[in-house]
Amino acid sequence: FQQSSFYIDHTNNTDILFDGLGFNNFFSSAIIADLNTGSTLSVINSSFDTNTGSAVYVKGDGTGVLTVTNSDFTNNVDSTPGAAIRVQNLASASITGGSTFTGNESTDDYGGAIYMIDPSGANSSLTISDSTFTNNSSDEYGGAIFLEEVDLTVTGDSNFIGNSVLHSDYGGGAIFVRGSVTY
Repeated sequence: FQQSSFYIDHTNNTDILFDGLGFNNFFSSAIIADLNTGSTLSVINSSFDTNTGSAVYVKGDGTGVLTVTNSDFTNNVDSTPGAAIRVQNLASASITGGSTFTGNESTDDYGGAIYMIDPSGANSSLTISDSTFTNNSSDEYGGAIFLEEVDLTVTGDSNFIGNSVLHSDYGGGAIFVRGSVTY
């Protein structure tokens, strides 16, 4: 798929699956989803390469869930947060099964690969297992990952290699978290 995106609006109790697809050279987000009332978006065995704008942008009412399994995010660039994945106000997100994030960049903001916030204060969580983050960068906080009001758990064989923040007066070359962390 090129030059267009999937826009999924105001789902309620819906399971959405993208399996085995390639999203390359989009000029906006490849997938945009508004998950409400317990909806789930699953991305499995898919690739996102050289997209402009968050490759996957998901928001919701605090009850939705995002799962990413065995998927690759490479060289995505965005001037807003989260060049690979941007998540706002979901119950949880998980990145598992050999997913890779390589060379993603947030040029003017936070979270080179992943940006997740929960402005509602509903105790959102991000779980990362058996995944690799390499050479991702952001202008400010969180070269690979930026989380605000989100709890982070990292398990399995997860690796963070060569991630960076472009301005040295900001923190979190690999991960910046305002929440709790379990590693």
